[in-house]
Amino acid sequence: MLLLTILLLTLTSSLGSAQDEISLPGWRSDAEYVAQCLNNGEPGTLCDMKAVQEGKVTTLNLGPLSVSGEACLEFWYLSPVMPKIFRLTAYIKDSFGLQKIWSTTAQWRSGSTTWTQVFVPLTNVTLGNEVVFQINRPMFQREETIIKNIGVRKGSCGAQCEAHTQFWPDEATRCLCSEEQLSCSHVPSSGMCTIHSHSDCTTFDGALFRFMAPCSYTLAKTCSATPDLSQFNVEVVSGQSDNSSSMTSVEKVNVNINNFRISFVKRQTERVVVNGVWRTLPLTLASGTVRVSSNQAAVLFNSSFGLFVSFDYTGALHVVLPSRYIDKVCGLCGNFNQNMLDDQSSSDLADSWQTGGNALACETIFVPHHCDPQEEGGYASEAYCGALNSNTGPFAACQEVLETESYFKGCVYGMCASHGDPAVLCDTLQVYADLCKKAGVDVQMSKNYSLCSPQCGENSHYNSCAEGCPEVCSPQDQVSSCNSCEDRCECDPGFKLSGGNCVPAEDCGCWHKGQHYEKGAAFMEGECDLQCVCIGNNNVQCRSSQCSAGEVCSVQNGVKGCFAFSPATCNIYGDPHYVTFDGFAYDFNGGCSYVLTTTCGGQSSVEFTVTGHNMHPPHNNFSSSKLEAVTLEVEDLQITIHQNGQVYENNSQVLLPYLTSGTYGQVRVQEDSGYTVLETTFGLRILMDREHRLFLQVNEHHKYELCGLCGTYSDRQDDDLVMPGGQNATSIFQFGDSWKIQANDQCVSHPNDPKQCTSHELDQAYNQCYALLEEGFSLCHEVIHPEIYITSCVHDYCAEEGNQITLCESLKSYAAACAVAGVNLGQWQDGTICAIQTTVNPQTTSTPLPAPDQTLCPLNCDFETNLCGWEQLVQDSFDWTRHTETTPSSQTGPNYDHTSGEGFYMYIEGNSVTHGDSARMLSSLCQYGQPMCLHFWYHMHGSATAMALNIYMLQGTSVTKLWSKKNNQGPEWKLGQVDITASGPYQIILEGIRGSTDQSDVAIDDISIHFGTCSESIPGLASGTKPPNTTSQLITTQVIPTQVCDLDCNFDKSLCKWNQMVTDAFDWTWFSGSTPTLMTGPPSDHTGGGHYIYIEASSVSYGDTARLISSECSHSGAQCLQFWYHMYGSADTMGLHVYVVEGRNARTVWRQRNNQGNMWHMAQIDLRTTGVFQIIFEGRRGSNDLSDVALDDVSLHYGPCSEINVPSTSTPDPNNNSYNFATTGN
Repeated sequence: MLLLTILLLTLTSSLGSAQDEISLPGWRSDAEYVAQCLNNGEPGTLCDMKAVQEGKVTTLNLGPLSVSGEACLEFWYLSPVMPKIFRLTAYIKDSFGLQKIWSTTAQWRSGSTTWTQVFVPLTNVTLGNEVVFQINRPMFQREETIIKNIGVRKGSCGAQCEAHTQFWPDEATRCLCSEEQLSCSHVPSSGMCTIHSHSDCTTFDGALFRFMAPCSYTLAKTCSATPDLSQFNVEVVSGQSDNSSSMTSVEKVNVNINNFRISFVKRQTERVVVNGVWRTLPLTLASGTVRVSSNQAAVLFNSSFGLFVSFDYTGALHVVLPSRYIDKVCGLCGNFNQNMLDDQSSSDLADSWQTGGNALACETIFVPHHCDPQEEGGYASEAYCGALNSNTGPFAACQEVLETESYFKGCVYGMCASHGDPAVLCDTLQVYADLCKKAGVDVQMSKNYSLCSPQCGENSHYNSCAEGCPEVCSPQDQVSSCNSCEDRCECDPGFKLSGGNCVPAEDCGCWHKGQHYEKGAAFMEGECDLQCVCIGNNNVQCRSSQCSAGEVCSVQNGVKGCFAFSPATCNIYGDPHYVTFDGFAYDFNGGCSYVLTTTCGGQSSVEFTVTGHNMHPPHNNFSSSKLEAVTLEVEDLQITIHQNGQVYENNSQVLLPYLTSGTYGQVRVQEDSGYTVLETTFGLRILMDREHRLFLQVNEHHKYELCGLCGTYSDRQDDDLVMPGGQNATSIFQFGDSWKIQANDQCVSHPNDPKQCTSHELDQAYNQCYALLEEGFSLCHEVIHPEIYITSCVHDYCAEEGNQITLCESLKSYAAACAVAGVNLGQWQDGTICAIQTTVNPQTTSTPLPAPDQTLCPLNCDFETNLCGWEQLVQDSFDWTRHTETTPSSQTGPNYDHTSGEGFYMYIEGNSVTHGDSARMLSSLCQYGQPMCLHFWYHMHGSATAMALNIYMLQGTSVTKLWSKKNNQGPEWKLGQVDITASGPYQIILEGIRGSTDQSDVAIDDISIHFGTCSESIPGLASGTKPPNTTSQLITTQVIPTQVCDLDCNFDKSLCKWNQMVTDAFDWTWFSGSTPTLMTGPPSDHTGGGHYIYIEASSVSYGDTARLISSECSHSGAQCLQFWYHMYGSADTMGLHVYVVEGRNARTVWRQRNNQGNMWHMAQIDLRTTGVFQIIFEGRRGSNDLSDVALDDVSLHYGPCSEINVPSTSTPDPNNNSYNFATTGN
């Protein structure tokens, strides 16, 4: 029988409860034990045996053993915190004495309740041998080793466990097998990481270090993700403490979760920043899974998966995680694995978790020294830091409102690090007391702690038992009660309390709106529009004031005043390219109207929205867009600046300079250095030039207040893609499209992708764009790094196939950004392509350059909906009239418009004015400097003499007549052409003159521009001669039904001049014969033996679209689009849509939905176009696979569809695959 004499060593109360919760693995079922001994829970006993203790050494005897040969000793022990002075050793005692067989190693325990299993082989044991345990411990040590589950079994020990595995005996106990060593520990329900107010950080596992320099760090994040584990990331931004140049504190906390970035800013307990925008608390996000609330002392974050974050007014931070995150997280808070030893194992602790800033500024992480246990125990007592946890101490009333554990730990660590400096103790206690007071609990310390007696200021002394009310300058200076025997500082005789200081009575200060100011102190009020001075004795005098240009009213270092600032700038240029307020660069080619920036934080004193209006140049197949206008909306004011420099207030044009005002302040618009500049008194500035460049500038009042295509202005780029609902977008298109103005539904919001360069072309593009790195731009490199502009330059160079004008515009965009930033580059054009363009023609190549941008000269107009930018001049006698059908006067004027016969035109009405009166229209600014032909259709019919139509060119103040026609020209529309060559910007004036009688109606319609000379633009038509004897070949309106453009296609050999669009979900399929899916689609093409195109529905989803776009067609007037379509199948909402795209607008001209029977149908659509256009066929997949839509035999004809011969309808032949042919119109 085994005789055991062994020690039960008790734990402190903190570990005793943990011990009881441990569930250790049971005995081995396949082993033969000669003895098994469990802890029976009685203090001081184990298996009814007593221990023998002599001084520091406790001896436990197991034996004599009743076993011989090979055996195995096994037991569990709870290791101590200080193994170098606390050691457990096992011996074999035989006839030769004690032979050591095992001992604890000099390793730190993590501080958690960790039990370790030990197997000790006993070889050649003989009867009568004993096993002896000795425990060596210092006399002051209160926490002692515990041994339990001791057993001796026959045979070899074998392996304890499988290496690198783990298991859970119960929900609160985790067992790990490391190198075949089994250990089990209690797992708390949660773990807390704390950063104290001066950047002392305690990890989840209890390790301590200190931030020593300002930086941004990852504090804790999910690093070992599993499907059932929610992802999160907590970051901190530390900065210099307000009152210390050597200490740092947490200034901001960022929590990233569920596509939200939630930022807590120090001392902001009523609001947080969500995805770059201020949001007022309380707040619920992510369908209720995230809640952010606050009290006066702290901001509190709670998530549905157990993450809790609190950030209090002093800068103390607490992060709490549930136990399921054990060993699943990483960061400065450690890995939460119950082992504090590996929390500081990284040699580059700071740099490894740095998230921003200069790495050199983030390297200093200080690990304070550890106290010896006796010293630490003293600091933890109620006489020192333990007062925070005492149920009877001065802080007891506050413990239900604010936790104390993190402050207690920080206090103990601080005392250890400072070797007991009383100032550290008092600072910690005072911080907690102040926080309690802010939370509504008043705490008096000095009565209980003489170490922390107040340090009285000048003209005062300390009295531990002061009587009555103190002498004060104002009732608001009364900060304590008038009870008897209070411990406080008292003013010396002859002095009064004023704002916490003792001053002579004649130097009493002022209380103003809850703030105290010393006598003579100056301060700002409101938006720095009042400058006030404390005269003394609560007498405050104020006068009007305002910040100067380049200054903003803000609070710095606790003082409100006018401070110099650099505005945040959003830049839009070129394709367009966007650079947000925070410097994030992206490309977005949407051709609609979009919110560029708007006040969305709810904290702005003035709410405004800036909208950009984009358009697609007609020659680029919707692969690029340009900014055409920008609109500011504030209250009931709407100001629009057009790219041509025209400015409109609420749709009425205004002359510059222009000034208006309202409750929002003032708005001023003027021309300055080539820009139309809009400036406001509420911190917004807009600069727009005539090359589609825009700069938006805001001051720091709008920080965290803005969102839109210009980003959030939060000093971070990762929240710039926030959408109106607050979520971050996952793509640029999703982001851009989310800010689209919904009323603008005729635009092309999903453009084509631009042309990409080959590798060789890409090298050429970079070689050209690297001009931005040359000396001419070097002065700006440190202010604005050219990388963003090089990237956009390469993008545009490839998209425009090396167009040299585009290249020059890219260089100009960088120079413009530099100029707005205050950098004067001088003659930067010298030596660049921009200088070459002014002296020589661009080098011609075998590859023709794309057509110039028609927005450089926006003159095209068919007058169908408006005047297209043409404006009536106020200096003439009367106005042109926009009209449809016949003019009121008989025997004069047209009976219909030229475009379609049913639309609008412009004319002068002769019956209400007198002989010689003139009406004039002025065009938008044309900035195209190469040869160009102006086309227009005019109508001059009537018996009056001296009626006239004149065309002039206006450059600056100089006017030149280009074309003139007088008197009756017959009752039909006629084509006029004018060759224009101008070296600089100009405008066109159309002048109609009333003749001798009222039968002198002059009309004009379908104005368009064509690049190149008139003889090149329309072969066979002679250009107008030079004035004054200009003539123009006359073309009647008789329509000859001939095919125009090159859009005809039967699809038998290819797609002809039609292209698949890349902005859709899938492509049209070129096919012959029957489609693969039964009960849908045609069995052959329309003619019975060739090819057709169709959408295959089996491999795409409900609602997906396929689009086919034509090449460009430049003919205007009435035209007829004819095609054959087949729509057969049971699916709902399958469809075929036809769009016509002109300028930046795509309009629907025909549509068909659902099953149309198993036959080919012919459709004809009357089109009315005024310039360059394209046609889009869009097929839409329906509710199931049976939704094949087919298209064949497309053709375009000049003239109305009524003049096109329609094939007769045929009946089906039962012996072949022919079909009924039906026709549909528009």
